[in-house]
Amino acid sequence: MDISGNRNILIAGLYSLVLIIAGTIGYMLIDDYSFVNALYMTVITVSTVGYGEVQELSDAGKIFTLVLILAGLGVLAYFITSISQNLFQNQLGFFYGVYNKRKGVSKMENHVIVVGYGRNGGQVVNELMALGSNLIVVDESHEIVINNMGQPVRFIEGDATQDEILIKADIKMAKSLITTLPNDA
Repeated sequence: MDISGNRNILIAGLYSLVLIIAGTIGYMLIDDYSFVNALYMTVITVSTVGYGEVQELSDAGKIFTLVLILAGLGVLAYFITSISQNLFQNQLGFFYGVYNKRKGVSKMENHVIVVGYGRNGGQVVNELMALGSNLIVVDESHEIVINNMGQPVRFIEGDATQDEILIKADIKMAKSLITTLPNDA
């Protein structure tokens, strides 16, 4: 979740809290409800559960309830929109990142291809990054590729013994290839 998504969800939570406080105070002032009855009435109204009134409502109380229902639906819609937008942006950002990294690989020149991102491969990548090398890491593990999407190193998921994977890594333009696999056949 990004910062703006968290902020929107926090805002929705604050709106909910303000709505519950305002509803409770409104029922206490308009129809002389006790605090507990006013809070109960507000929660069942805002949550659209609607068990029924705990005591008879005046005409002003009925209008207040209508406004409270509409406000509650608005807050609920804002909350659902915030969560949906956040999920959609995260998924879209992930797939956009995968696309850009795959697309950007073909534009790289004089880079180093590191095959395998286990313990040794990770050490090699760290050393080469410290030297400022452009890197592409090829690994068969989907988890490794996904977990490293935000890194400055480009990751390609696949079997480096397959020519098409090395072509994706633009091996013809690479400066070198380092294999850190247990079996480099």
